[in-house]
Amino acid sequence: MNVKTRPSNHYCVSLANAHQVKEAEDVLNHVIEFFDDKEYDKFQGYIRGLEGLFLSIKEKNRSTYLSEITNSPEIIKKMEKEFRKNVKNEIYSTYDKVYFKALLDYTRFLLNQ
Repeated sequence: MNVKTRPSNHYCVSLANAHQVKEAEDVLNHVIEFFDDKEYDKFQGYIRGLEGLFLSIKEKNRSTYLSEITNSPEIIKKMEKEFRKNVKNEIYSTYDKVYFKALLDYTRFLLNQ
């Protein structure tokens, strides 16, 4: 993500983690309003990653891939390693890589709390 949007995304993750998902979605939508089409296309995977994260938090009782991320540092570190590997893996498209980058950022956020 570029420098001007990173603080907003960190704020979105912080809100979502505090179960203030609606507010996090509103902040993300506000940030998206400032993207031009080219910028939106570049970060669409990251945006979808955040949206998936928000959905997983809202649907807490449903089994999703992201619901495996818990407050256990061991599990979070395992997921961080997997997301980091996916971000670097050449087999994935740019969309997929930035999607995994959003999830990687979330695991790093959890580990730094």
